[in-house]
Amino acid sequence: MSLQHLMELKFNEEEIIIGEEKYLVREMNCGDFGKYQASIIKFVNNKPEYEAKNAQKNLIMYSLRDMDGKRVFKDKDGELVEKLPKSAGEKIFEIATRLNGMGEEAAKN
Repeated sequence: MSLQHLMELKFNEEEIIIGEEKYLVREMNCGDFGKYQASIIKFVNNKPEYEAKNAQKNLIMYSLRDMDGKRVFKDKDGELVEKLPKSAGEKIFEIATRLNGMGEEAAKN
């Protein structure tokens, strides 16, 4: 497989409607996934521990896209994500979890 072919691979994504607008929930690219992992792990006594408080917020931030495929939220927009209605956040999070191979369904496969 050539580098060009790799760079042309399509991301898994799903169209959703929030309010009356369409968005895409897309699997993260490798760069965003690295940032996501760093945001949910803290070190206590030199041992990594899962830090749940950032997990949902950051998965939404790195996975929600406009219909042109551009991220809706920037890295610095965590506080804005926290202000979303719970129903919208849960909808995005559920799809992003599945598309990124996380959660119970991923563990079964």
